[in-house]
Amino acid sequence: MANRYDGKPMLRLLDAYVLDRLGLLDESTAEELASQGPILARALGVAASDWPTAVEQAMGLPPEFSEAVVAAWWQFREAQESRGITPDPIEFTHLTSDHLIGER
Repeated sequence: MANRYDGKPMLRLLDAYVLDRLGLLDESTAEELASQGPILARALGVAASDWPTAVEQAMGLPPEFSEAVVAAWWQFREAQESRGITPDPIEFTHLTSDHLIGER
């Protein structure tokens, strides 16, 4: 089975970004991305000092997106729970990132 991220480095960053906004990014990945912030910004061709801002700039995300993704997560959770389904943050992250990549 193909890896979700094969040939899609921006998708990996978007997934990490969404999880970070939700407060669910694992510590190891958070530390790794934080140490690579300036390198990622240069690679993405943006003038950001940290990796989340670099992702936002590279994707052209509006300033309110960070809060919007958290609000969408709570709506997703409520919808899943109302159907008796345990909300999965990874599923939500993949849906969100796939949607953003599709709009690009």
